Amino acid sequence: MKKQLKPYKKLETLKTRRFSLKKMKLKYVNNNYLSWFDDREIKKFIEYNPNKDLGNLRRNVKKTLKEKNVLFFGIFYKKKHIGNIKFEKIDFKKSSAYLGILIGDKEWQGKGVGSEIIEKICNQLFLTYKISKIFLGVQRKNLKALNLYSKNGFVIINKTNPKSYLMRRDYFINKLILGTAQFGSNYGIANKTGKISIKDIKKIKNLALKKGMVTIETAQAYKNSEKILGDASFTKFNFISKIPKIKNKNILNFNNLIHNSVKKSLKKLRLQKIYAFLFHNPIDLLSKNGKKIFSSLNELKRKGIIMNIGVAVYDVSELEALSKKFEFDIVSIPFNLLDRRFEKSNIVKKLKKKNVKFFARSIFLQGLLLMKKNNLPKYFDDWKKVFDKFENFTKKNKISKFKTCLSYALNSKIIDKTIVGVDDFYQFKQVINFCLNYKKVYLPNFGKIDYKLINPTQWKI
Repeated sequence: MKKQLKPYKKLETLKTRRFSLKKMKLKYVNNNYLSWFDDREIKKFIEYNPNKDLGNLRRNVKKTLKEKNVLFFGIFYKKKHIGNIKFEKIDFKKSSAYLGILIGDKEWQGKGVGSEIIEKICNQLFLTYKISKIFLGVQRKNLKALNLYSKNGFVIINKTNPKSYLMRRDYFINKLILGTAQFGSNYGIANKTGKISIKDIKKIKNLALKKGMVTIETAQAYKNSEKILGDASFTKFNFISKIPKIKNKNILNFNNLIHNSVKKSLKKLRLQKIYAFLFHNPIDLLSKNGKKIFSSLNELKRKGIIMNIGVAVYDVSELEALSKKFEFDIVSIPFNLLDRRFEKSNIVKKLKKKNVKFFARSIFLQGLLLMKKNNLPKYFDDWKKVFDKFENFTKKNKISKFKTCLSYALNSKIIDKTIVGVDDFYQFKQVINFCLNYKKVYLPNFGKIDYKLINPTQWKI
């Protein structure tokens, strides 16, 4: 039996941080636009398009509805309808669809509506229908649209049409964030190559842009990684950086401290504004000055310098305490095969309903999960059975540890994006190829894991 679209309650009232998507009744389709019109509006349309006739329009409608391969939504801000979005030519075998978006309300054009809507609806289409590849056509002259779609992970795949480009977005590539701790230091227990070479960094940048991986995670604490990224012209990417730990607790003006910290990062990265800033040390927010510190960063968000505010947490109790005091757009959590503390947490479920994004970090547990069991430091001898089980699984299924760990994070329903650090260009190329040819890996359950194993701050090595 041929697979078809079925009503899906979650998609009928899908919400983002600012907007809601509501399933609309489809009444009109042509090659360039999709919207709903009553007869009066159709006649008005024909006045400006004399080559179109009413009968032809209605025939197109019937044909499209009969095919049952179109999803159409209205975009709403509160109760105000501000635009439309559609998916057509949905092909379940190829896991693909074609996208069209139109922001009709001029007040909302250029205000980030497209980015927010595309990210949410594309992710939901995969979770609902396993549609991972989204295509669209863009006129060559429409530079604003080309920039918008590029920032959202669409890449040009066909330039043969003299008037327009064909672009494509891959779900798994867009779920990746390139972590840059290795850009400025010898990060990771398994790192034997040291810092990544400038030559490899430039090659990573070019391949990332070519394939549509457009988000970078860095931090002031990663030594000179921000400057390296700025010097290597990574300005086409969406950046996430972090406020470092506040060492002086007696500061009187937190506004100046936070604003100067952000300004410092923007200067090094050569940016005017940034996708997100996270608090690297959650203890700062739980201190007596927490509200002042958060308010200082929030002020920059209101000014449009920062699009999203987030925090990097280390355990569930920390997140519970923070969520009672602050509203975040992003939460970065430790998440890997062994560390599944957040997976079934009630606070995560609660925040997901509020459209808070969760980013997975430490998916290789600082490289520990990639090491051969015979090369592990003596400290890990107490967990020999765990590492034996993991190594036997990868050998039996003929899949690398690297791909197994990556698959676990990419396939998680609670994780919006996955931060991946690499040691060189070759490893980055492996990540990209795996995502482009993604196949789900069914993983073993390791049971309850000792906190001393999954928390690197507890390691005695």
